[in-house]
Amino acid sequence: MVADKVEVISKGIGTKKSHHWTSDGQSSFTISETDKDVDGTEITLHIKKDEKDYLDTFRIENIVKKYSDHIPYPVKLIEDGKENEVKSLNSASALWMRNKKDIKSEQYEEFYNHLGGIGKPWKTIHNTTEGIVSFTNLLFIPEMKPFDLFNPDRKTSVKLYTNRVFITDECEDLLPSYLRFIKGVVDGRMI
Repeated sequence: MVADKVEVISKGIGTKKSHHWTSDGQSSFTISETDKDVDGTEITLHIKKDEKDYLDTFRIENIVKKYSDHIPYPVKLIEDGKENEVKSLNSASALWMRNKKDIKSEQYEEFYNHLGGIGKPWKTIHNTTEGIVSFTNLLFIPEMKPFDLFNPDRKTSVKLYTNRVFITDECEDLLPSYLRFIKGVVDGRMI
């Protein structure tokens, strides 16, 4: 863990009480009532001395963009000394979680290009599977074959998410290796 201590102060919408959760990440945590007037959650990390590179604004932005760009809640950064400048770090939108009837082909193409695809996808596969394991996938079959299609070292191009939080893009078990040219995302609630 990069922090000596983590503090979470949270107040729910329409509630009068707010709570302060504190942990050192070792053994236990404490929860107490606190005063917070504004609805929402504040997370404070007390960064260890040897992990100060995590305080770099560019690094924070990249970490949030990579792992939490699609969560449904805005992530905002307020730097010390710049309290009047609130910077939004994530898009708070996940195209694959929307109803496919509400998505235009241009939006699919834009997301395909965001994933590293070139041009338009030949086929878009967007569905939700519910059962013991529930997941949503948005997969794209490229119009053109990749230049390294037959390279056995080519990695899969499908990203694994859980509840819109990025987990890995190196999950070899999502698709068989002969389908590694497919780009997309798989998002499960309890993967």
